[in-house]
Amino acid sequence: TATATTRPTATATSVGTIPNWDVDQNGVINVVDIGLVADQYGKTSFTNPRVDIDRNGTVNVIDIGIIVDHYR
Repeated sequence: TATATTRPTATATSVGTIPNWDVDQNGVINVVDIGLVADQYGKTSFTNPRVDIDRNGTVNVIDIGIIVDHYR
C-alpha cells in the first residue's frame, strides 16, 4: 500500500534588523547586554563596536541608559 508523505512548504518570515541596544544580538535586551557595555565602560577603543550604542566614540552611561530604556 502507498503511504502519504508530506512535503515541507516554505513560509515567508520577516527578518528584521537587530537594534543597536541588543549588544549580543540574541533578540533579548537584558542584563547580559548591560554587562557587555559595562566591561568596556570609559573606553574609546573596544573589542565589540556594538557596545558604543550611540556611536559617539566613547562607552559611557548613555550607552547603558539606552539599553535600560529597552530592557525586557
